[in-house]
Amino acid sequence: MKRVALITGASSGIGEALALEVDRATHLKIDEIWLVARRTERLENLAQQLQHTKGVPISCDLTRIGERDALFQRLQETPCEVALLINN
Repeated sequence: MKRVALITGASSGIGEALALEVDRATHLKIDEIWLVARRTERLENLAQQLQHTKGVPISCDLTRIGERDALFQRLQETPCEVALLINN
């Protein structure tokens, strides 16, 4: 089962910086970093910057119940372990 780091608010600022740090922290043995925020283009750019870990950009406005539910559904349907959650 793949180990996932899920980072909200990942498109800029602290969330972006933390995503880059998780990518560098290879001792965590994270397979994918799920980059969650509203700005798709910035998430896609960040995913391309990651050097050690696959970045999965997920455009989602967590203030909207439907989008939050869709993210939760995706987590349930994906065989993964959320090994690290950064709720930024």
